[in-house]
Amino acid sequence: MAGLQQDPFYIVRQEIQDTVNELQSKMSRFHGLTAANPERKTIAGIVTDGCESLKWQVNELDSAVTRAAEQPQRFGLTAEEIASRRKWISATRRQIEGMLD
Repeated sequence: MAGLQQDPFYIVRQEIQDTVNELQSKMSRFHGLTAANPERKTIAGIVTDGCESLKWQVNELDSAVTRAAEQPQRFGLTAEEIASRRKWISATRRQIEGMLD
């Protein structure tokens, strides 16, 4: 497990997940406000900007996984590990899109 903690994928993944969680919290606040509340516009802007940044980060992470999958032995990755990373990336993209809907 110590190797996974040093793996850049897991470091970036945690940073992305922390941001997703923070934005989801803001979305909960947004939904709790009345339509007339000016804070809604501010929160909507923060969430939109955050999601755009996250989309870029996830795309970069996806590119890194694709490159690593071309030479998995070089990076010590199994087919299962690569599949797990791709699954997380797909799920995270859905979370981001869900906040933008």
